[in-house]
Amino acid sequence: MIMSTMSNDTAADDTDTERRRYEDVFNYIQSHSYRDEATKYDKRAIRKQATSFAVQDGVLHHRCGDTLARVVVDNEEKTRIMTGMHDDPVGGGHFGMTTTIDKIRSRFWWRGFSVDVKNYVKSCDRCQKANHSNKAPISSLHPVTVKNIFHRWGIDLVGPLKETKSGYKYVAVATEYLTKWPEVKALRDKSAKSVHEFLMEIVYRFGACDMIIHDQGKEFNNSLLGSLMEELNIKRAMTSAYHSQSNGYVKPHIPFSVSEKF
Repeated sequence: MIMSTMSNDTAADDTDTERRRYEDVFNYIQSHSYRDEATKYDKRAIRKQATSFAVQDGVLHHRCGDTLARVVVDNEEKTRIMTGMHDDPVGGGHFGMTTTIDKIRSRFWWRGFSVDVKNYVKSCDRCQKANHSNKAPISSLHPVTVKNIFHRWGIDLVGPLKETKSGYKYVAVATEYLTKWPEVKALRDKSAKSVHEFLMEIVYRFGACDMIIHDQGKEFNNSLLGSLMEELNIKRAMTSAYHSQSNGYVKPHIPFSVSEKF
């Protein structure tokens, strides 16, 4: 609470700075006085800030329209207010963020209080357990549809592996989704050009498919492969970075090393 006689208890640096700022505003409103070391820029800032505050019964209040809310500086008091307005069986009731903010706004104010209240409510264990809107809805499963042979291919890369004598250290694997037929090729690098050549070999042998599934690696997401897909009218589906199992048909065919014959 900011009054004509303020507490000199030791506090954190940021709290002290905030308290001093409000002391300047309080003194200006009460007596139009400034601290001795205040510069002309400080005085200008104090006068500007003072328009948003008022002193009532020796206590600094913040103006919010026609409402005057008591200014709170002490961090412990802020916590007590949020606890009482949210957790207390009488004055709280574990209401949501908006209601708790409105209840506090009608009586108290501090800089950034709405953010503090939101973080406090988010951390309330009881609210998180009781509020079903905070829980993600159960996702429905969508099976991968395969219309016919060579309709859908999955592609992935593994590596770098132990480099062979010929310089191969990556493996490209493509799996046809209906027959589970795998195509595997050793690569010297995982550049867009190498992946492009691998896909073209599949197209030459089996024709253009309707869709290719791959992850979000740069070796697949680039202009070279993008133009190829566009020319051949092939649709692309990317697996989520957090659920690469969506392209699970490819994984069983990925070898753990590159044969020395390469």
